[in-house]
Amino acid sequence: MPGIYSSIVTRDVVNALEVGLGYRLGCDLFFLAYDWRSDYRRLGGLIELEIRRLQSRFGEHQKIVLIGQSVANPAIRYWLRTCTPEIRESIGKWYAFGPPWRGTWNSVYMLQNGYWPATRKYHGFSAEAVGTCPSVYQLLPAEGRMIDRRGERIDGFDIFDAGHWRDAGLPCQQANLAGQLAQARDFAAAIAGTHPAEAAVPQTWFVNAANQAVSAALEGEGNAPAATSLETIRKRAPEILERCQEIGDDHFPLRHITEAPCGPLVTSLDAMPWGDNAVVVSRAHDHRALINHGPNLYALVKDMAMLRCTADHLHV
Repeated sequence: MPGIYSSIVTRDVVNALEVGLGYRLGCDLFFLAYDWRSDYRRLGGLIELEIRRLQSRFGEHQKIVLIGQSVANPAIRYWLRTCTPEIRESIGKWYAFGPPWRGTWNSVYMLQNGYWPATRKYHGFSAEAVGTCPSVYQLLPAEGRMIDRRGERIDGFDIFDAGHWRDAGLPCQQANLAGQLAQARDFAAAIAGTHPAEAAVPQTWFVNAANQAVSAALEGEGNAPAATSLETIRKRAPEILERCQEIGDDHFPLRHITEAPCGPLVTSLDAMPWGDNAVVVSRAHDHRALINHGPNLYALVKDMAMLRCTADHLHV
């Protein structure tokens, strides 16, 4: 039930922008649909088409505000680093909610167990189906830490090497696993670190520090697959759980954000540099709730109001 589910996820954002700033869905507030299963490198082309459509309607100098949720943000980062300066300058600001810059072990868990976005009560995707999606491999944890039963890090483990998947008990039944991992390695390298083209775009990130995230997986033993979630690690080897987790949200460690932030880390909105770059560190319920978290919505609306002091902007 994707229509109903997507409405539940985004309704609070729409309400905040309509009530707080007077936007109207379909008038100056737009959602860009994309297939999460597809190669994220293709999303930039769709964004450019939408920007040109909006500028043909509102004027060629119209600035656009981008609001990205979760996995859309690596795709946006990739695009901003490769698009023309002209199209990049059309972005008034980019708000990134829960950007998994360095991937997540959740992607491997999906490859092991499938993906049910609206719980198993509704239609989902089997592990075999997930394994055909380029995007899932592009979300692999780039640092790829794997530990053994003693809690020691396995030196030399390469998350992008198909042979290492077999050795560690990761799912390797896909016929084109090596090819998928190769394109994922290229994508991870393309969005790693900082880049002057992307840094030229004003941006604010919203991240979480209320949960624990998997920072290292436990290798498989015998017929047991690798443990890639906190639940499976806790069941199999509770004594080493602390070595496998870090503070963050339930998708990735906060460290992935704080090592190369776009601006100052803000844990209280009293210290928010309104209108400037910032990383808002909140305590939302989980990763998915970041975009509906009350303080985050307040910060989004107030910061966007600051943009209106200098120019008119649209939200895509």
